[in-house]
Amino acid sequence: MGKKLIVKLPQLLEREGISLRELGRRTDIRHAALSEFSNLKRSTININHLLAIAEELRVESISEIIEIVEDE
Repeated sequence: MGKKLIVKLPQLLEREGISLRELGRRTDIRHAALSEFSNLKRSTININHLLAIAEELRVESISEIIEIVEDE
């Protein structure tokens, strides 16, 4: 068994009542980049993007945005 990454951005956006496009506008991150990140289509994660997302969505821990879990 391996590990897999879970991106919790859709749940955070729902909690905040904003769209991915609105998050991009607020954080100055391209919508396409956010969409790729949210759908695990990117092979790298920009630390500055994570920090901007965390600040805008008021999260205290990176585990609120991404999580590593066992792949079943």
